[in-house]
Amino acid sequence: MKIGIGSYAYPQSMGGHGGQRMTAMEVLAEARALAVGVCQLADNAGLEAMTNGELDELARCARLWNMDIQLGARVGAADEVRSYLALCRRLNATLLRVVLRQPVGAPAHSLDDWIEIAMDCGQQAAHAGVTLAIENHDSMRAKDLHRIVQSAHSAHVGICFDTANSLGCFETAEAVFAELRGQVVCAHIKDVTIRRVGHSEGFAIEGSPAGRGMLNLSTLVQQLCVLPTEPALIVEHWCAPENTFAATLAKEKQWTQASVAYLRALEGTQP
Repeated sequence: MKIGIGSYAYPQSMGGHGGQRMTAMEVLAEARALAVGVCQLADNAGLEAMTNGELDELARCARLWNMDIQLGARVGAADEVRSYLALCRRLNATLLRVVLRQPVGAPAHSLDDWIEIAMDCGQQAAHAGVTLAIENHDSMRAKDLHRIVQSAHSAHVGICFDTANSLGCFETAEAVFAELRGQVVCAHIKDVTIRRVGHSEGFAIEGSPAGRGMLNLSTLVQQLCVLPTEPALIVEHWCAPENTFAATLAKEKQWTQASVAYLRALEGTQP
């Protein structure tokens, strides 16, 4: 089992609070402190604003600490992938998690448009020696993601399976995994709780540390661990902010530590 953490394990701290924010180097240091082997620095990590010197130092520390780096991006067109692939080369990252987002101020992409974009991106990724992992999100159903990846006809295009995101389009983790399991190359492990709102007319879905929510993560992790692609299991959270940056950061660190400990406990039960 390859366990890792992502910059979305600290969603509020990375976004900033009261003029303070967590940095990509601090996420990497957290990964080292937790003794995990993978650190996924996604679109909230601020890599585009870092200097070449800062990026080189990030890569140097990752090598020194024997840490695999993965990157993450949100893209709406094939040409937006090029800059991220350049970052992958600089940081020695061999996987780029991609969230497909509709373009702003332009007509929405059709499924055929996304297939064409995935084919183009797959060619770019293959040339760079990088695997694109398209993430299931609330904007696209699993059957459409399956078709996009299948139509790309590339070993460099796969799926980043997120255990919670597809609840936003009314699909369970089990249904999404059943549809996409043959294409999964990495995974986001996040847990949720579901409760009735105060007026009882509806439900609220909220994040929790792994293993403390309502998702059947133990079965999903078991199924992920037997995939031939050996996907890294990246801890993420939907974590609400506290009143101060310090309290928020402490909460997100506590959740991340608990989630990594949960995965390590599951690792001991694997056949």
